[in-house]
Amino acid sequence: MAQGGAALGPARGADGWVRRDADSHRGGSLGRVRRAASARCRGASAANFVYASDYLNNLVLIYGQAGTHQPPIGQIADEIDYPEAMAVDTEQNLYVLNGSDGAPLTVYRPGKKKPYRMLTTRSPGSVAVGADGTVYVGEICSACSQKVAVYLPGATAPSYYITDNKISQTTNVALDKAGNLYVAHTDSNYIGRIAEYPPGSHGPGNQLALTFAWVHGITSDSAGRMAVVDTGNQVVDVLKHQKKVPYWVQTAQFSVPGHPWYSAFDAAKDRLYIN
Repeated sequence: MAQGGAALGPARGADGWVRRDADSHRGGSLGRVRRAASARCRGASAANFVYASDYLNNLVLIYGQAGTHQPPIGQIADEIDYPEAMAVDTEQNLYVLNGSDGAPLTVYRPGKKKPYRMLTTRSPGSVAVGADGTVYVGEICSACSQKVAVYLPGATAPSYYITDNKISQTTNVALDKAGNLYVAHTDSNYIGRIAEYPPGSHGPGNQLALTFAWVHGITSDSAGRMAVVDTGNQVVDVLKHQKKVPYWVQTAQFSVPGHPWYSAFDAAKDRLYIN
């Protein structure tokens, strides 16, 4: 799932997570990956997989979870067009957000390489899927008032949009286990921030009292802690929710050399993958 190569060996941090970081392997097609979205999946056969997008080669690469410096065990190419971001739902379907203008969001059943469903998009940049099948697509258009397109279960076009004038450009979207939506974004001063929205919200959201150089990957573990990839500072911040103001506080931080971008937890929510 890593940019430029397979995941490195795990190292358990003080936060209790096993981290798998990006490898800088330069051989073969992997060496030509410019950006890689990542998604974790527990397949129907109980084998664990990591999906990584090979942005420039229009591929989604499939890796096994075990091992280091490994070659892909498979790939998806059908209807892949500059894969920008990915997500896996509770049924283990893979959602691939294609970055080319007018390209649809394509959905693949576990183990299949042809999409069974396509969703129309406008200016997509990130994707998250709720436990009920609701799809959230972050819009990267800074001039647009509509910042997140929401597709209710089964919909192939946006059911409604979330609007928020405090957001300049969305950089990622993520959900916690309660269904709250978190939108990583830059504000009008180009400061990285995160906005929170309860289920069903049309906006505006609650702006968390935190700032970042450039926040991108955001994901939650089973305990409700949030891992935030601050690409600008080349670190991952660990946030914990509390019942009093400021509600979200930083409890740990670790550095990731290079330019960390996307992140994903495995099915058990105790292995954090970063590219």
